[in-house]
Amino acid sequence: MQRTLLIGVALGALVVMLSGCGGGGPITTTTTPAPGPTAAPTPPPPPPMKAHPFRVATYNLYWWCTSDGDGRCPQFAGDKGFQQLAARVNKFGPFDIIGMQECNDANKMASELGWTDSHEWYQGQDGQRDIGVGFSKTMFERIGDWQSKQIGEDSYGPRFFQYVRLKHKESGGTVLVGNTHGPLPWHGDCNGKNGHEVAKNFIDAVNSYIQPGDSMVVTGDFNCINKDIEIWDLNATWTLGCNDRTTRFDHIYMKNTTTSVSKCDDQSTHGVGGPSDHALTWADMAMLTPIMHASEVPRDTTHSSGRSPSFRLATSGKPSTWFPLGELVEQCEFMARRLASLWTLMDQKARNLVIVLTKSFGVTR
Repeated sequence: MQRTLLIGVALGALVVMLSGCGGGGPITTTTTPAPGPTAAPTPPPPPPMKAHPFRVATYNLYWWCTSDGDGRCPQFAGDKGFQQLAARVNKFGPFDIIGMQECNDANKMASELGWTDSHEWYQGQDGQRDIGVGFSKTMFERIGDWQSKQIGEDSYGPRFFQYVRLKHKESGGTVLVGNTHGPLPWHGDCNGKNGHEVAKNFIDAVNSYIQPGDSMVVTGDFNCINKDIEIWDLNATWTLGCNDRTTRFDHIYMKNTTTSVSKCDDQSTHGVGGPSDHALTWADMAMLTPIMHASEVPRDTTHSSGRSPSFRLATSGKPSTWFPLGELVEQCEFMARRLASLWTLMDQKARNLVIVLTKSFGVTR
């Protein structure tokens, strides 16, 4: 044990002696070439992140029919449509965030779902009347007021994007949540110049409001599909976390540096997904926040990934680095063998110098 400590403390001296002293031989000088251009500094690696899970959904409620507002869907009269919508949502919920389209009354849906007290609800105003959002008050609190921006227009009038920032109560992390019901595709808004413009309007709205470190979740019936230019542009800027396989209009977008997705699901609207003509599309997601202290690291040593436990070495003034425990042990064992071999090659003069240096640190053989 004492010899191991001696070797460890003597590492710096060994490097100097073996490379600079040459085992006591003559000192030679060489001509140093002129330095080249200074390379740009390597940016520090991103810190390890901690995941805070939540479940999010997007759902077009098909309000004109499920409400039987004009008598054309008598099978949904007497709130039967709303009851069936609520039953479908509750089957796969509860959802911590839900964005709704063709939703004329978010509070009505809150009542049917039984989430009046557990969630905060926002119903679009004026031209954005058919979009609404609910989020869990247990998990999140709102930061500031709701924002909205017109992103396009069709025969029904202006189409809007509503968005707000939320604070995750447990972690203090923040997330930008947005929701939309995009312009109808047969008005040309998905392709050509209009497609680029609508996508840019979405992206500009988010960029103008999102803050560094924010997660991002955008839900909506975009009324465009993956082959359309608008979706191409959005996919090139954001990460598509989930979309439905029926209409293919419904999307959940995220920012992949601060948000992750572990599961995406939708329910077929034909036969089993009603009463809406759209799928209930939902995803298990997580906010990603930097791990700032070792106490935040899970202490469970069993990892589903099969990777060995890891820990962090921190050096003052430098970013912390994470090392797999098994790998670090192997490196230490290799270095110990290497140093022991070097010790045997040193002459007595070099050994005496190492002994003097280590004694100055209070280490004895």
